[in-house]
Amino acid sequence: MDQKWLAELVKYLRSTSAYGTDAFHWTFWSWNPNSGDTGGILKDDWQTVDTAKDAYLAPIKAPGFGSGTPGPGPGDPGNGTPTCTAAYTVGSDWGGGFNAEVKVTNTGTLPLKSWKVTWTWSGSQKVTNMWNATHTQTGATVTAVNAAHNGTVAPGGSAGFGFGGAPGGGGVPAVTCTAT
Repeated sequence: MDQKWLAELVKYLRSTSAYGTDAFHWTFWSWNPNSGDTGGILKDDWQTVDTAKDAYLAPIKAPGFGSGTPGPGPGDPGNGTPTCTAAYTVGSDWGGGFNAEVKVTNTGTLPLKSWKVTWTWSGSQKVTNMWNATHTQTGATVTAVNAAHNGTVAPGGSAGFGFGGAPGGGGVPAVTCTAT
């Protein structure tokens, strides 16, 4: 990449709000691997930085942008792992059975691709039917995995599933959520 091309690039990397369509949107262009002939500095996996392209752009980067390597955001434990929580609520309990719902919330800054919720009942409860998730049960331990349509959850967003079980009177168990 020569200096003439770089000078032309700098000329067009300006505010789209001020120059309209006669400008590049810097954020989109600089990161998007599919942005035009040259592509951005991310490779096709959208995570790995193309260090050669990043080095070419070094002279025009704003101060404080460092190497261009994206890191984990706040709320994601040190390595950028997606995180979630789950809340279990009993909607109705008639002694011989019950209905419950579980709400999965993305508590991180990365989108969830899928999630899994696990709990263990203190009694002899069994899941009799489940919607918006699939489950396995071994003894008193239940593991529910997202359905195809509700596994992706944006940061701050939530998804849920419900189920019927028997017998009733089991109370609310502690639940854990695992995200990928």
